Amino acid sequence: MAAYEKMLRTFSITLATLIGVAMLVIIARLLVKHRRIMVKEEDVEMQSFDESSTRSKRDTDG
Repeated sequence: MAAYEKMLRTFSITLATLIGVAMLVIIARLLVKHRRIMVKEEDVEMQSFDESSTRSKRDTDG
């Protein structure tokens, strides 16, 4: 195997590893962002549910 073939093989392995790690980081960040959005939506739903339940209690009490 010629020297340039070894160098090319090492370069391709290194490049593939870097691309793989970058893809994993991107996927992890997207999952974290998605989870934050879902938690925020659940908080908003629970908040509106709590407000509506307190309003109905006030309406029936008054």
